[in-house]
Amino acid sequence: MNASLNDAPFRLTNAPRGEAIDFERLCREAGATPVVTVARPPDVRIHDGEEDLLAALPGKRIHCLAERLMPKANPDRARYVLERLAYGAIEWASREVLAAERRRKAAQADSDPDGEKTRAAMRRTLAVRRALRTANGPAAFKTISSSGLDAEDARFAMARHSDWLRGKTATTLA
Repeated sequence: MNASLNDAPFRLTNAPRGEAIDFERLCREAGATPVVTVARPPDVRIHDGEEDLLAALPGKRIHCLAERLMPKANPDRARYVLERLAYGAIEWASREVLAAERRRKAAQADSDPDGEKTRAAMRRTLAVRRALRTANGPAAFKTISSSGLDAEDARFAMARHSDWLRGKTATTLA
């Protein structure tokens, strides 16, 4: 999100200006899914003035955005309009659409379709188990650290192994 989207407030006017844009079409052009269903979608208009305007009429708000402030390319332009509505005008439907889009992108980034992340984690886990079975003390710590775990995880693994050894020794001696 552009930090300047919150900085410039909408100037109030009593007469809306510009060409109306369909909210669902705006979402699709921005590459987002319109995830909200509202009785009255946001009324958005693009005008050729110098600043963004808000026409507050009885029962509705009309957001009139200045075309000169927008990017020229369509996906960026549509995204700008959504972000300006969401963060500059605090418009609920736009915020929901952008939040759903962020969640969708985060889920795609976290997905592991071929299982490579899972296999890599399993290899590290097996390396740690092997190191703990074969070495003790600093040698095990060095082996665990070289397996791809960070130092904190390696210390945790060593502490768990020490607890396990103490429990095993206690039951053996008893």
